[in-house]
Amino acid sequence: MSALAFPSTPSVNDTFTSGNRKWKWTGARWQVMPVTIPASRLSGEGAEMGDILVFDGEAWSPVPLTEGGSTIARAAWDSPYHYYGTAPTGTAESSSGWTITRITTDADGAVTATQSATGAWSSRTSLSYS
Repeated sequence: MSALAFPSTPSVNDTFTSGNRKWKWTGARWQVMPVTIPASRLSGEGAEMGDILVFDGEAWSPVPLTEGGSTIARAAWDSPYHYYGTAPTGTAESSSGWTITRITTDADGAVTATQSATGAWSSRTSLSYS
């Protein structure tokens, strides 16, 4: 794979595309944009625009992000990883009571690695995953 050749003098919100990946200039850095998952790789029903999806090794399914009951969930995209976390209802995002999964995907949206950690949701990018 050749090196990416980002524009040298971008304006805020300019985009750059290479292959099927797209980045947007924030004014300080190039931020990768979320990958679009082909409809042929979705499973189940009810996936809508903006849903967070999880890959089970064969297809993508919507992740239910609920508040209430006994569990809360969060999902985030912090390039280059997708994060999915759960904790007992009432757990603060800064509390260490979260179980977090870090998902790595390739340019086509296929999962290449899944790792887990426990800790604070707010510290998800600096936890030690295995």
